[in-house]
Amino acid sequence: MDAFYDDKAAKELIEAWAVNMSGPNAPPAIHDFAVPACTVKVEHLSVKKLSGGYVSKVMIRGSNGRREEVVFTVVGALIKVDLPPVKKNQYTPSSIKNARQNATLAGFNTTKFNQALTAIQDVTYAVATSFPDGEMTPWTVDSSSDVFGDTLSANSRYFTFGHNIPENLKVPFNRYVDPADVLSKFLNEQVAHCVDNDVIYMELKNGKFVTKDPAGFRAGDIVEIGFAVTTFKSSKRDEDIRHVTKLELRTLTLLDTTLSKSAYANRHNKASGSNKIKSRRVHGGDQAAKRRRMYEEDSSDDETSQKFFSLTLGTKAKTDAGDSVMTSVHV
Repeated sequence: MDAFYDDKAAKELIEAWAVNMSGPNAPPAIHDFAVPACTVKVEHLSVKKLSGGYVSKVMIRGSNGRREEVVFTVVGALIKVDLPPVKKNQYTPSSIKNARQNATLAGFNTTKFNQALTAIQDVTYAVATSFPDGEMTPWTVDSSSDVFGDTLSANSRYFTFGHNIPENLKVPFNRYVDPADVLSKFLNEQVAHCVDNDVIYMELKNGKFVTKDPAGFRAGDIVEIGFAVTTFKSSKRDEDIRHVTKLELRTLTLLDTTLSKSAYANRHNKASGSNKIKSRRVHGGDQAAKRRRMYEEDSSDDETSQKFFSLTLGTKAKTDAGDSVMTSVHV
């Protein structure tokens, strides 16, 4: 984002899209448990502790009576991304534990975005009350500036690590995420790509969600991010804080490219004009040489469709209480 990006227009677009995606005329939700963060009611949520208390997830009760993981959604402008596909030698076997896909959004001080941040703070406070006082690190907004206002980041690891990872949690990499099998080569009995590692990339076209190549997202795009609120037991045993809160990236949906395209064109025109001026000086005046469910797939996207429905409806672990939850051994 630079001087060619229209900050004022971004503020107007973000608010308009946020109202649209959270209001009565919003397109059908990606799945039954996607909730616009700006409208969430904390009293409808609960906390489910899994894996012996190692992981805790924010849940909501579905129409079938079972509790499901909530995916909170927020609309904003992309200001920073680290998305797939990854480069051939980007990771090594010793560095893959830190391999993540992440996105950062700015709200430009819009009402709905700020309401969403307040709601997430309320949710994470409710999670903190399920632990002894002082044992959980509270979630806070990433940063704030006069231009962007507060920002929000969510990320997801590419891999789950552990012994005896349940087979029903493992899913293949989407062809857009790992087209050259750069990540797949790291898979083994103790390294898996699971449901909680899977991020679905989409674009809203004519009121319907279609698959989006993550390589097509650009800074300045107006997007809707979907994330889960999860806590993990800290591996740093010498610290007093025993649990950390994380916003786990679940979905990223492209809504509007108007401003990012305009900024690109303005930037290109500026550069072209500069080159022409230089050319005239050199040649004595000669001209220079001339990203309830509506989810559609392309005919070749069956794999993504299968994985998406797996994320939302299938391949879920069963708890002792009969709840259906999406969880991993170690994310």
